[in-house]
Amino acid sequence: MNKKTRERIVKKAAEKLKARRREVGAEPKPELEAKGVKEVKPNFEGAMPPLPKMPSAKRVRKPRPTHPCVCGCGTLTAGIWAPGHDARAHGWALRVERNICKLSEVPENEREGARFVLNQRKDGKGGESKSGVATNLKLVAAGPKEVNG
Repeated sequence: MNKKTRERIVKKAAEKLKARRREVGAEPKPELEAKGVKEVKPNFEGAMPPLPKMPSAKRVRKPRPTHPCVCGCGTLTAGIWAPGHDARAHGWALRVERNICKLSEVPENEREGARFVLNQRKDGKGGESKSGVATNLKLVAAGPKEVNG
């Protein structure tokens, strides 16, 4: 396609577009163009006018009720534990279960959380991970290795 053919096709497409815009009323008619009118509002006879914009609704979230952390620290939380406090309580509970230390030796500020976890394990609650695998397995302390030599 040479340059002249391309220009002719573009010109024809522009004329068709102009004619269509005149039909709708979005393009000024030749007699109005001569008078200097540059912009005409479209006439929507037979067509639906555009819908008005909907007001944007702001989503209001209900505040979640807060209560103190289960470990006894007093931190307000929306869940059961404050972040990181469950891991510390589980660690102390494991030490007590494995007879590494006694519950009375657990620091006073973490004793309530360890007691809560121990009671949960004793009752059989909360002993499974998300995958369904039991996590409350006790490890047996191994004795000293015998060396044959």
